[in-house]
Amino acid sequence: MRLIWNEYAHFILDKEKVFIGNVMNKECIYITKECYQILSQAMENKLSEKELVDSFQTEKERQYVKELIEILTHKRMIGDFNYSELFRDNLKITWAFTDQCNLRCRHCANSSGEQKRGKELEREELLEIADKICALHPRSICLTGGEPLYNLYFWEIVDHIKGQFQGNLKLMTNGTLISEENAPKLAEQFFSIDISLDGVDEESCAKIRGKHVFGKVIEGIKLLKRYGAERIVVSMVDCRATHEFIQTFKDLCANELGVQSMVRVFDSIGRGEANKRELENPSDEIWENELTEKKENQQRLIKKQVKNYKPDIFGCKAALMEFYIDYRGQIFPCPVLDSEEFLLGNVLHEDLEQYLFEKKYMESEGYRTLLQYLPWNLPGCSDCKNQLFCYTCIGDIKKKYESGIIKNCSKKVCMEN
Repeated sequence: MRLIWNEYAHFILDKEKVFIGNVMNKECIYITKECYQILSQAMENKLSEKELVDSFQTEKERQYVKELIEILTHKRMIGDFNYSELFRDNLKITWAFTDQCNLRCRHCANSSGEQKRGKELEREELLEIADKICALHPRSICLTGGEPLYNLYFWEIVDHIKGQFQGNLKLMTNGTLISEENAPKLAEQFFSIDISLDGVDEESCAKIRGKHVFGKVIEGIKLLKRYGAERIVVSMVDCRATHEFIQTFKDLCANELGVQSMVRVFDSIGRGEANKRELENPSDEIWENELTEKKENQQRLIKKQVKNYKPDIFGCKAALMEFYIDYRGQIFPCPVLDSEEFLLGNVLHEDLEQYLFEKKYMESEGYRTLLQYLPWNLPGCSDCKNQLFCYTCIGDIKKKYESGIIKNCSKKVCMEN
C-alpha cells in the first residue's frame, strides 16, 4: 500500500503527541510525535508500507509500526481513498421548490411568500429539476419551501418523483395545511415529515408564527399519527420569545404528541433580520459560554487521557454530500449557506450529474468562498490547537466569525511551529 496521509486528515501537534482527525468520517486518534515524524518522513521518501516496516531492527518495533499503520488505514488517516462512491451513496438534496407560503413567520430566514429573490419557475421547469435530481439517485430528497403544500404543483411533483425515485422522500412543512383529506397520502408517500411549531401553546406560538397556528399544527400532527406516519420531527426555534419554554416543548413532543423534538438556532436573516431586536437571544454571551464549556471539557478529558475518548470534531458535509436547490433552481452548499456569496450554479444550466459528481461546482466563486470558512483556513482558527473541536457546521463558523466571537476567542491555543 502507498503510504500517504489522507486528504481529509488534519493534524494538531503538541509537544509529545499529535492529534489526527479525519473530517470526512470524524474518526480521531492520538499518536506520539515520534511516530508522526517517522511516518511523514517515510512518505516524503516515498517508501512503501513494507519498506518502512522492514527498516526497523527488532521484531517488536516492526510489529508495532505494522499495527499502527493498520489502525491508521482503518480510520482512513493513511491511504489515497476514492470518496466518490461514499459521496454518491450518501448524497442528500434539499429542494425548496416554492417560495409561496400561507404564513409570514417573524423569524423566517427566507422571507418566504415575498419572492425577494425573483419569480418562481414554471411547471415544466420544476418537473425538469425533479428529473435531474432523481437522476442523481440521492440517498434522500427533502421537499421544502416556502410552504410546499401551498404550491399548486405539490402533488404533481411528489407523484413525479415517486415514480422514479427509490430513496427517502422527506417533507418540511409548517403543518397548517395538513387535513383529513391529505394526511393519509402524506403519511404514505413521505419517509419522514418535519413540522415547525415554534411554541408550546397558542400564545407562545403566535409570537413567532401568527395567531391561530398552534391548534392547526397540533391537529395536523395527530392526523398524521392516526394515518400511520412513523417519523415526525417537530421543531422550535430558540429565540428570546421561546428560550424559556425549551424543556416544556421537549416534554410536549415526547409525552403528548409522541414525536421527536428538535430545537433550531435563530438566524437573524430574512425576516429574522427585521425582527432581530425582539427575537434574538443575548447570543454572544450564550455562544461564548458554550464554547468555553466545550473546550474545558475536552481539555480535561485529554489531560486525563481518558480511554477511547473520541471528541466531536468538525465534519461539515456541505457541498460534498449535501446540496440545497432553491425555487429558482440555484444550487447552494446547504440550506444554511443559501446566500449569493455561496452560489454554486443553477440546475437548469448544468448537466447536474456531471456538475456535482465530477466536482465542477468547485470551480465556482461560491465554493471558493466556502473554503475560506473551513477552520484550517480561517484567521483566528488556523493557528489554534482547538480548530477541529469548536464547530461542526460552516454556517455556525460564519456566524460566529462575523459576530467577532472567533476573533475575540479567549480559549485560543497556538500550535507549535
